[in-house]
Amino acid sequence: MGLFGAVMAVATVGGPLLGGVITDAFGWRFNFFVALPFAVAALLIQQRTLHLPVRAKRKVKIDYLGIVLLSTAVSLILIWVTNAGKSFDWASVETALMVGGAVLAAILFVVVELRSAEPLVPLTLFRDATFTLATIASIATGLAMFGTSVFLSQYMQMARGATPTEAGVMTIPMIGGLLVSSIVVGALISRFGHWKPFLIAGGVLLIAGSFLLSTIHYDTNFALVSLYMFFLGAGVGMTMQNLVLIVQNTADPTQMGAASSGVTFFRSLGGTIGVSVMGAALASMATSLFTDRAEDLKTAIMGLGANGASVAQSLQSGTIPQVSTLPESVRVIVEDIYAQSIAHSFLIAVPVAVVSLIAILFLPNRPLTRMTTTERVAASEADFATVSVPAGMATLAATGAVPTQDATASRRARRDARMGEDV
Repeated sequence: MGLFGAVMAVATVGGPLLGGVITDAFGWRFNFFVALPFAVAALLIQQRTLHLPVRAKRKVKIDYLGIVLLSTAVSLILIWVTNAGKSFDWASVETALMVGGAVLAAILFVVVELRSAEPLVPLTLFRDATFTLATIASIATGLAMFGTSVFLSQYMQMARGATPTEAGVMTIPMIGGLLVSSIVVGALISRFGHWKPFLIAGGVLLIAGSFLLSTIHYDTNFALVSLYMFFLGAGVGMTMQNLVLIVQNTADPTQMGAASSGVTFFRSLGGTIGVSVMGAALASMATSLFTDRAEDLKTAIMGLGANGASVAQSLQSGTIPQVSTLPESVRVIVEDIYAQSIAHSFLIAVPVAVVSLIAILFLPNRPLTRMTTTERVAASEADFATVSVPAGMATLAATGAVPTQDATASRRARRDARMGEDV
């Protein structure tokens, strides 16, 4: 899980690095072709190496209504957060319709899931404290991972005047934190079986990294910014896949897929909503600061002489300017505005990270099992058979002989040994 998390995290955060190079060299459209060779390779490798055991076929039902209702609720919230304050006011008819529609769709989704034979998200999972708390903690992890990967790149370009390629290179400290913590902590958990101290440390680093990044300015020493990014990356690396791991450790083997995908879904949802909320906060703050600094900008632009008209036009166009190409006198003001705005958006992640740490602290500290899911299913079936059929009757039916005291003791020893391995 640590290796898997490292690959996913590096790919997610490393995207801006490769994307910046491609954008500068070929244009942004070519970014969409990068995944094609990897997708083809994945298909070929799966066909050659993925050999699934043959299982008895059974009739299944797809929860189409649940899919539609969940998609509706999530989409309405995302559209509202993205456009409120820009396309329409926060307190408006559009807000009432979107929020009301999202709440109604969510309520109907719960009703449908309770009545569905095979629900999209089995609500019985939330009876397990481990699943519920891990889900809450995953939301903050998703916000930290996806939000920072987006806005750190914007900070480098709009607050430090970097090109897209340079911005990607400048986020390497966060990638390093993710890579090292995910692999090293995964190996340590595998070796010693203790996961909670690492999750707590990851939660603390999430809070520290988010808070420290909320204090950055356009002229903050880059060594400090790199340290803050490393802290945040290490926090994500320690928590992201390990939260899935502990859910898989306690989930019913028959619901392993639903439990794993449930935690991952809420992590992605937290990241998506987080990016939308942070983007809305950035836009609102930037608009306010541009208004406050209007006189300073006017003075700087007038000092440019004939070139001032084109600079003023680019700033008033409503599009994000390419800060690295602006004249020095104007660039410093624009960088300061965007640095403050992006730092303000990072502050949103702090209370969510605090909630995540609280959830981690309350997670039941259950030891990791050494058994695979298949072995757990087999063990459960064996235990059920032992309970359902008395040991003496099972032996008599199989051999025609009454079990001896030694045989019974031997069977108990084997069962106890199996239970010990499970613990």
